[in-house]
Order: sequence, then C-alpha cells, then structure tokens
Amino acid sequence: MKTIPDEFLSSAAQVLGDTELGLSGRNIIEFFIEYANNKQVTIPHGEYPFKPNKKDALLANLKVFDAEDQYNIIKELCKHPKLNDPTPQKIATLKAQLADRFGEAFGYTNTKVLNVELVEDTLTWLTNHKRSLKLYRLALAQLGQETFDRNCLDNVRLALEFLLKEILENNKSIEGQKELIGGYIKKNGGSKYFMNMFRTLLNYYTDYQNNLIKHGDEAVEIEFIVELTATFMKALARLHAKSKGTK
Repeated sequence: MKTIPDEFLSSAAQVLGDTELGLSGRNIIEFFIEYANNKQVTIPHGEYPFKPNKKDALLANLKVFDAEDQYNIIKELCKHPKLNDPTPQKIATLKAQLADRFGEAFGYTNTKVLNVELVEDTLTWLTNHKRSLKLYRLALAQLGQETFDRNCLDNVRLALEFLLKEILENNKSIEGQKELIGGYIKKNGGSKYFMNMFRTLLNYYTDYQNNLIKHGDEAVEIEFIVELTATFMKALARLHAKSKGTK
C-alpha cells in the first residue's frame, strides 16, 4: 500500500497548525477525538490543552493512523469551516498537493465518480448531518462494485431523504417534500428560478428512483445519480447553514 512520507505529514501539520492562519488547538483536538473514536484508534493527544504545541500534537496524532486515514484527515482539516472563508493560500496549496500526490491512491479518483471535487465538497458540507454523511459515504464505497449498484442508489436516495427530513423538520418521504422545499429555498434567499429548477429536478429524480431502481431494473447512469444527489445535498446543506448563521 502507498504511504504518505513523514516529510509531507510534517509539512501539513505546520500549515494546518499555523499560529495565525491555521486551526486552533481546540479545533484540532475536537476533530481528532471524533475521528479516532469512529476508527477505534487511540491517539496520543486527545485532551485540550496539551503539552506540546499544536503542530507537534497534530503530527503525533496523524502518525498513529494508516495512510488512507492520514489522507482523509488532512483533506477534511483543509476544509474545516474556520479555514473556508477565505481559504488561506497555504491551505489551498496543501489541498492541491494532497490531491496531486495521493488522490489517485486514496481519493475517489479510482471509482466511477467523475466530479471528485463536487463529491468531496458535499462530504464537507454534510459534516453536521451525520446520518446523511454516513449513508453517502457508504454509497461511495459501494460505487463501482456491480453487486452493490442497487445498494449504492438506495443509499444515495436515503442520504438525501434524511437530509430533507432534518432540514425541513418532518418525517416525510422525498415525494412529500416537493412543495415544502420550494418554500424553504425562497425563505432562505433562493431565487424563484432556482426554486422551480430544484423542484423540477427533484421530481425527475424521484421518478427515476421509483420507476427504475425500486423495481430492480438495471441502471447505467449510476455515477450521474450519485453526483446529482451530491448537488442536491450540497445546495441544501449550504442553505441550512446560511439559515442558522453558521456559514
């Protein structure tokens, strides 16, 4: 398996833990606690405040994970909300270097997903929507495995459905959300044209799922549906964040 050199990990830690432009010590520890817990990995620095400086603590925590996890950790930290507006140039450079050097080995470029940036941005926007995030990650893992094509499409639909339920605060199916979503978009500053386009696309999306996938027919547009679902969820998560004043 390909590894990420210590020199790159050290450089990433220096950038992400930069005193002025990087993440705070608390940001770093909170992220690692959740990630390590999900992976059932013990990290050397899981409490704040910690004795070493934050760059050293970040690097030490990184080193206990395997290369794929190191890739995902750096990628997700690069997209941390604190760094997004505006993104410091050093962070943008680190993100580009990570994708260029290790994306083929550890990213989604080895799947059928064509728009990698869209998918990765969507995963970032779903950070605060755990059920949808979990299902969409599962769908991505199933993508490209013929025996799981149906599962993949079922899971992207469920990811979108859970997101709509959470944002609109009800327990309706996607079909039951079509009228409500228009009002939500309008309320949060979306144009009437975007509102109508979103509802129209959502209507076609549910027709596709109900008439093809639920009946067990073979679908050949799997990557398109995965990316379309990402587009829906990214737009919804951004609107929700805006409505809550978190973005």
